[in-house]
Amino acid sequence: MKKSWFLVAAGMAASLLAGWVIRGAEIDKAKDLLAADKVFAQASGEKGLEAWLVVMAPNVRVFPGDAIVEGFDKVKALYERDKFDPKPLQWVPVGAEVSASGDMGYTYGTWARKVKNAKGETISLAGKYVTVWTRAKGGPWQMEADIGSVDPPKPPKS
Repeated sequence: MKKSWFLVAAGMAASLLAGWVIRGAEIDKAKDLLAADKVFAQASGEKGLEAWLVVMAPNVRVFPGDAIVEGFDKVKALYERDKFDPKPLQWVPVGAEVSASGDMGYTYGTWARKVKNAKGETISLAGKYVTVWTRAKGGPWQMEADIGSVDPPKPPKS
């Protein structure tokens, strides 16, 4: 009886230890993805749209307004047509999660950008974002989907 209890306890300990080892690997993968998003943010500020085109997956999806645009060529055409310049867009990656297999994950954080309104006045916009990433074995992270929200305007100071 004591031997079977020991085996059960040893098995439970081994399972817990294996879970910690796996979770540790997931944390390392998440740190890697978070670092990749930080590099992407910096490259975007320096290279603009070129930095985005490099990281987009063939089936990338973006969600401008009430639309869904799917596929590298369509997203590229949308960004070129709308003269999307990501250089003034600043984002701060806050966190990341990666699948146990290490081939899919997401990052999230905050963003800010100054734009001109219809009157030509410069206004500040800010919000949150989530980017979904995939990675082929040994390859770089690629953006599969990117979505953001705009924070409501702050009330005027009284």
